[in-house]
Amino acid sequence: MRRKPGPRSAPSALGVDPGRTGAAVLLDPGGGCRAVFAWSPVQRNKQARYRVRWWVDGGKEPAWTDERITPLRAGAVGALVAGYVKLMVSDGGERPVVETVLACESGYVGKDPQASLKLARFSGGIVAPLEEALGRTSSWILPDVWRATTIGVRRGTPRAACKRASLRLVPARVKGLRRALDHLGELDHVTDAAGVASCARVAT
Repeated sequence: MRRKPGPRSAPSALGVDPGRTGAAVLLDPGGGCRAVFAWSPVQRNKQARYRVRWWVDGGKEPAWTDERITPLRAGAVGALVAGYVKLMVSDGGERPVVETVLACESGYVGKDPQASLKLARFSGGIVAPLEEALGRTSSWILPDVWRATTIGVRRGTPRAACKRASLRLVPARVKGLRRALDHLGELDHVTDAAGVASCARVAT
């Protein structure tokens, strides 16, 4: 007699808010915050660069925090984040041992098509190294979809109100995220990335 398969465990998830000031949040299989990466443009020696800061849950040990300066290329940011994420989900090996879904917030074609096109290009540069590290294709989740699924924000809510809701509600849903925000600052792109990751876990 065949046994019925047990309930499928939820995967780990990496959610990405891919803006030039953006973030990636890695959730563990229980939905708690394992790591946060946040990047933004900076000037170093009169040259434009990206500053990437991160917070990694240390469990019973103190959290690991650090930062790096990268060239002003989306791929450089994506490759840096991908390298650390791969180590965390593969225990140092070549192949991931923890099933990890990858999801990125999808943009709209708004009133300024050129700005939308630039964001799309930048998003691809961020996500491609992450796809390679995790060995899977990213899903793309519209903001209205993850906000409705994760924090119950209705479609058509003004952008400013969405940002406030993200900062207020997502940390209450994702265990450990508040500690990361206490270190990195109140960054709505971090809470947005965590919301995308939470939505991806539910949809998988």
